[in-house]
Amino acid sequence: MKNEEEKKGQPSAEQMLKALEKSGYLFENEIARKAEALGFHVDSSWAFRDQEESISRELDIKAVKVVEVGESKLTKVITELLIECKSSDAPFVFLTTTKNPREEKYPGPVEYVFPLKKYNKILSENSYQEIIGFNRFNLSSAHCYYKSRKKATQFAKIVRKSSDWHANHDGVYDALILPQAKAVESRLKEVARKHTPGAWVQVWLFHNVIVLRDHLFSLDLDVPNSSPVPEGRVSFVRQRSRGQV
Repeated sequence: MKNEEEKKGQPSAEQMLKALEKSGYLFENEIARKAEALGFHVDSSWAFRDQEESISRELDIKAVKVVEVGESKLTKVITELLIECKSSDAPFVFLTTTKNPREEKYPGPVEYVFPLKKYNKILSENSYQEIIGFNRFNLSSAHCYYKSRKKATQFAKIVRKSSDWHANHDGVYDALILPQAKAVESRLKEVARKHTPGAWVQVWLFHNVIVLRDHLFSLDLDVPNSSPVPEGRVSFVRQRSRGQV
């Protein structure tokens, strides 16, 4: 016997819940709660202005946390997660390879804001070298990307077409990667970079994060005849005209 909702042409509570789970809304809420449990201040469905295309974009989650306060030097260290959630049954396979010597020796990510654009590294009594804050404070030693010798610069979504499986990324870059790049560019413009002597200053560390519900794999291109293996996380590098994301 049909229930009252079905008789009226309306979905049942079970059908509504199934539709919400499939949409990814509940998954986003789950990730937001996990971030809050870690002490982050969370904004869900965070909207920002795309200056290039003069349109409004939206990111699933913006999470901010003060991780260090240096009273003596009037300094705050803030970390911010820009999170996009993807609830998909299709596997994502990231193609990994070993970083080249330049990438291992000269890290230079642009998504971190320090009071000064450049710092002086003393080379000798009469000479110095200008370096970015990321290198001045040796953050590569604690950064997940620089802890691994592997990098991923390509990935594919495995989808079924008819009776066969195909690897493609049609629309995936625009749906996942581009909003991440746009979001961090927007936030970099909003965070103050000036240093006024005697005033509090901020070190602001941005992290782009894409969370998949499941089905994350990597394929090591340096190993002959290798097969995709399940992963808990993968570092992905995508070049843009104004820097690395």
